[in-house]
Parts: sequence; structure tokens; C-alpha cells
Amino acid sequence: MSQLERDSEDAAPVQRAARDPDLMHKRAKAAATTAPKLRDAGQAAHVAGHIVGDGRTSGASARGNGDDALVAVGVLAQIAADLLDAAGALLSGTNHYAGAALLRQTVEVEYLTWAFANQKRDAATWLNSTQEERRRMFTPARLRSESDGRFRSADYGHHCEQGGHPVPRAIPLLGNTDPFHSQLLLVDLLLHTWRTTDNIAIWARDTGVGPLVAELWQVQEDFAGGDAATSCTPGLLSRAVRVPGHRRSEVLALR
Repeated sequence: MSQLERDSEDAAPVQRAARDPDLMHKRAKAAATTAPKLRDAGQAAHVAGHIVGDGRTSGASARGNGDDALVAVGVLAQIAADLLDAAGALLSGTNHYAGAALLRQTVEVEYLTWAFANQKRDAATWLNSTQEERRRMFTPARLRSESDGRFRSADYGHHCEQGGHPVPRAIPLLGNTDPFHSQLLLVDLLLHTWRTTDNIAIWARDTGVGPLVAELWQVQEDFAGGDAATSCTPGLLSRAVRVPGHRRSEVLALR
């Protein structure tokens, strides 16, 4: 038994739920069916941000967009969808280490969308930032330092050790031998994507982008009422959820 399994408060139920073939299928299906819906919402926001707004006519957008901020969140929604689609397939298939690497990127997308939703950073500024500006304002470490304890260095380090950097801790993910670790990561992937969608929806609500809010909440309802919720049992959630406090999607997943 690995250290990860020994650390579980009640390892046996968690292991059974992680390895249950029906639940494994439902988790894979949840990622595969929800990703296109999130991608569609992101593409719609991207297009709307290019067309709607006065950024082009006023000269405020160097990119020729109507609303740079709306384009920015649309881009991040599409990135989150692509990561969910690809990482879900990898973690459900035979390339678990590669899926873990993409999961770390999903965490970083959550950081950014949280910063936008909580007025810690400006989405338009991120869209037009230089590499130096991103290093100064948008690195994971900088965003964690302003998250009021929501994001912890230890959790980010956990993702780096399992998929971000080539280190021995990733050994259990190699060889497609036991789905336990990869299924925990798949649950984590679903949760991080839910939070990211929450963040974008909150940003859209607060900035008055009603149609985007409706699309994103529909994505969340699909998550909570479908395979994602039924496949993420409380035992698995207790292993995967490491962020203090549940947001809307996580509460729905537990009902």
C-alpha cells in the first residue's frame, strides 16, 4: 500500500470507490461530455468580446476587441475545457503521468479565474500583459500570496511533484498498473474545473454578462446533476478537496 493510501482516514472505501469500474466510467464520461459545453461557452464569450463593446472604437483595445476582459475569460474557459478534455482522457486511459501534468495547468487556470472573480487582478490586463508583467503579477506564487489562504503552496507542490516535474513521487502513475492514484487525480480535475467555471460565472455575473452566466451555470448543473456528482463519492472528495471552504459546485456534488 502506498503512503497516499495509508494516509486516508478510511482507506478501504476510498480504494473501492476509486477502482469501481462503473464509477470510473462515469468520471471519464463526465469529463468528456462537459468539456465541449464549457468550450462552447468560452468560444461564445470570446466572439462576443471581440464584437461587443467600445474597445475597438475608443482605441482602448490594442487587439481590436470590443471588450478585452470578456475575451480573456472566454480564452481561459476554452483552455480549461481543453485541459479537462485531454487530462480526463489521459487519466482514464493509460497515460496517467501526462494527465497529472495537465491537471497542474488546470490548477493555474483556477488561480487566474479566481483572481478575476475576486477583483485581485484585471482580466484585460492579463490578456495584454507582457512576459515580464505576467512574471510580476500573474505567477501561481503571487496569486497564492493574495488568496487569503484559499490556495496553499503545499497543494500546488503536490501537483508539481506528481505531474509538473520529473521526480520519483510520480512512480505510481507510470505503467498503467493501478487506477487508484489516477482516479483520485481525475476527481481532483473535475473539482478544479468546477471551481474554475464558478469563478468565470461569478466574474460574468458581477460584470453584467448575463448570457455567459446562464451558459456557465448550466454547465455546473450538468456537472452536479450527472455523472460527475454520482462518481465523486464523499470519501473521494475528502481526498481530493484540499481548499478551505466549499463553493457552490462542491456543495452540489455532495448533495
